[in-house]
Amino acid sequence: MPFLFSKQKIGVGLKGLDPADVARAAGLDPAKLQTDLDSAAVNDRMKEDFELAKSVGLSHTPYIILNGKPIDGPIFKEIGYWDKVADAYWKSAGVERPASAKLPQPPAAIPSTPSPKASP
Repeated sequence: MPFLFSKQKIGVGLKGLDPADVARAAGLDPAKLQTDLDSAAVNDRMKEDFELAKSVGLSHTPYIILNGKPIDGPIFKEIGYWDKVADAYWKSAGVERPASAKLPQPPAAIPSTPSPKASP
């Protein structure tokens, strides 16, 4: 959920966020969310998921694993990175990448905007 990732802080996580505000931002019923957060079954499931993640070496979110390899850090935010990953996948499968799976190419350079001229 982009809202939560945008509010997450390194070392702090989501501490300090009001669950009701989070629920409303996500289009959820705040009372139902609080009931779920207080539920032993939900808490047990979250602990189970946390322990599983910890047991396989996941330490934070988002954490992306592609073909068994972790993709971490700023590299996956680079323009064209996912296109390169997709191309490598199709190549390894021995199949040409379908046109429908290709993204439009970004411009080679971002055109500069002329600066406004100062009036005399």
